[in-house]
Amino acid sequence: MNNFLIELGLEEMPARTIIPAMNDLKAGVAQFLNDERLSFEAIKVYSTPRRLAVLVSGLADRQTTLEQISRGPAKKNAVDEAGQWTKAAIGFSRGKGADLADLYIDQVKDVEYVFLKQVIEGKPAQDVLQSIGTVFESLNFPVSMRWSDYDYQYIRPVHWIVSLLNEEIVPVQIFNLTGSNQSRGHRFLGESFQVNSAVSYVDQLKEQYVIVDLDQRREMIKEQMRDLEATQQIVIAKDDELLEEVASIVEYPSILMGDFDPKYLAIPDEILITTMKGHQRYFDVHTPAGKLLPHFVTVRNGDNKHIENVKKGNEKVLVARLEDALFFYEEDQKQTIDTFNQRLAHLNVHQKVGTMAEKEQRVITIGQHLGQLVGLSADELAQLKRASAIYKFDLTTQTVQELPELQGIIGGIYAKLMGESDEVATAVREQYLPDGAGSLLPSSAIASVLALSDKIDHLLAFFKVGLIPTSSNDPFGLRRQAIGIIQIIKNENWTLNWEQVLNEFIGLYDGIKRDEQSTIALVIQFMKDRLAQGLLREGFRDDIVKAALGNQLFDFNRIQDVTNQLMIASQDESYKATIENLSRVLRMQKDQTTDGQIDEAHFETASEKELYHHVLNWKETLKQRSISYDDLKTIAPKIEQFFNDNMIMVDDETTRNNRLTLLGQLANYIMTFADVTELQVKR
Repeated sequence: MNNFLIELGLEEMPARTIIPAMNDLKAGVAQFLNDERLSFEAIKVYSTPRRLAVLVSGLADRQTTLEQISRGPAKKNAVDEAGQWTKAAIGFSRGKGADLADLYIDQVKDVEYVFLKQVIEGKPAQDVLQSIGTVFESLNFPVSMRWSDYDYQYIRPVHWIVSLLNEEIVPVQIFNLTGSNQSRGHRFLGESFQVNSAVSYVDQLKEQYVIVDLDQRREMIKEQMRDLEATQQIVIAKDDELLEEVASIVEYPSILMGDFDPKYLAIPDEILITTMKGHQRYFDVHTPAGKLLPHFVTVRNGDNKHIENVKKGNEKVLVARLEDALFFYEEDQKQTIDTFNQRLAHLNVHQKVGTMAEKEQRVITIGQHLGQLVGLSADELAQLKRASAIYKFDLTTQTVQELPELQGIIGGIYAKLMGESDEVATAVREQYLPDGAGSLLPSSAIASVLALSDKIDHLLAFFKVGLIPTSSNDPFGLRRQAIGIIQIIKNENWTLNWEQVLNEFIGLYDGIKRDEQSTIALVIQFMKDRLAQGLLREGFRDDIVKAALGNQLFDFNRIQDVTNQLMIASQDESYKATIENLSRVLRMQKDQTTDGQIDEAHFETASEKELYHHVLNWKETLKQRSISYDDLKTIAPKIEQFFNDNMIMVDDETTRNNRLTLLGQLANYIMTFADVTELQVKR
């Protein structure tokens, strides 16, 4: 077995591109080797800002032998009356590079064909690997560029290639370069060197101050941070996203702690931390009790030599950033919330949608209606109204314009500083929650209603003017808004019929491109799709999800409950019979009119009367609670008996309509649970 190394050396890549490139590279190399019939045991991918490398271990000496059977023309076209091969057979043989003597006849489903069996011997690995450069050339990056007189586009210019099968050079071609055994170490601490073999690559790079394994660099940083925390009695912020980034932009990590003037601690922690992280990739430092300290931790690309000079340089750069942050913060304090809020009249949500000021007015109306539906008190409704009237004001502050990732957070801080209640400040701060997978949810009912109202407005406003996501393209984050709505409703366990809710608000929007019912239907389907995807990810069966989403009362928590009930019921022995009987009712009513009154005087059988009284009981039940699967299971035998005893489409019109109306009422009640015709039962 062999080891194969290929390293692509280039100029520094952006940190965000490295991990996706590693994943694509590993998958691409595996696919190449499989396609080329070269077996292997493992693939390890390495990376630094200046290199992408792959080490394949346990690689076979040569391709596996391939036995290939090809079918040619039918015998009637391949053999003439004299038993000689025709031009069709000769052409087939020639196209496969075979002799006529290798052809034979075999039968497939009563038809005889010409076949050719070929044994293709495997090529040596050395020969096959010369084409692996196509994997690197085909990598996709967010942005590709062209440089100087190079005739290719790539993330950065490529400067060297190492390609070794054990100790032997493989002349891989990538763009305008050919593989060799010459690599380069750290840009400042290392030098060019010869890689002795594929397996010595990692250790030799370490001697050149390059830790080529991203996981190892990450662990080095974490270990150094733990040592610093122990010696300094501090706590360094745990930030996996930032750790991933800094580990991707260095080749030899060394951490250092710098300081800044304590006067900057007057700035709210969120602004300080975002300034350090967003602009400088610094980790914030706290006391064991959680208080922010006037220090920062950063990662240097190199060893500890002259570390004091590096520290001073970082401190100098940070001071400039903190001065800007302090200036913006202090300038914002000279204004009022109303002043900021008035400026929203000049800030568009989108050219077709209108201004942020108009959005706030719509959200006031939406919030008050939703608040009443979910049972907010009069005081809570008043707090919600105030929060809704100002919740976007921070978009016009200098701090948010400089640090847009803090919108909402700054609003909450400023609202509290400028005299708003804790409830209002919290709602403003949490307006964007949840904002992604694993995100926190709003912490109060007021905050939940505000976040919900904002998301509803976002969906309706953009759908109303035709700005609807297509395929994977969602520039306005509408999928995220819909998922957020679902998560909030589930978290608060609120019961809301979303078709009715949306109908209440559709009149708030001008500049309509779609009629109102069309807009509502599109939004409902969009939200159903998001809910379905979430339920499928949770492990629910596809047919059960479809059935639950057919519920006439589009209520997220009701749908979740129905899916749970059906998943449990699907294991029950009576499930098949129950669903078949219920489905028969729905199918019978599919194209029938069920308006009218039921006249008991026209009942002819006991089963007819029994089913009717059961439906009447359900009518009363629905005043207290929802129909459950147990209710359906109980009525299913009565439905079966009804169909056994009664013909529905009888000649007598009164009797026929009486029975159709009874089944129609029953079908409506069943549909408050689920569209059971979507369910699959074993035959």
